[in-house]
Amino acid sequence: MSTKDTTTFRTKALSVSDGLSANQKAAAITGSGLFAGVLLGAMGMLFEFNRDDVIVGVAALGLVVFAAVVFAVVRAMIISAEMKDDGTILDAAKHPLFAALFVSLAIACGAFLSVVYRYGL
Repeated sequence: MSTKDTTTFRTKALSVSDGLSANQKAAAITGSGLFAGVLLGAMGMLFEFNRDDVIVGVAALGLVVFAAVVFAVVRAMIISAEMKDDGTILDAAKHPLFAALFVSLAIACGAFLSVVYRYGL
């Protein structure tokens, strides 16, 4: 597949999404996520995955997603604080949301380790 083919495919994909509203785009993304979940569930049943392994996998995925969200929010807070004339990283660290995110991530890590201990070992 050449670069020209990739560009053409991308252009076609973008032209399809231009006619959709934000609600329709969000519904399409949500629907495709649900479809992917059903497909993965069917594959799990077909290959007879162990329930405990699936629980650990879902918990790991949840922790990774939550950690990515915390990273994005904390990064945005730090950039916002540093954009001020006299702002430093300490301004972001003093914000209550920063502490709440830090504590909630620590709790999520503890919960993940307890799930691994309960179902994985």
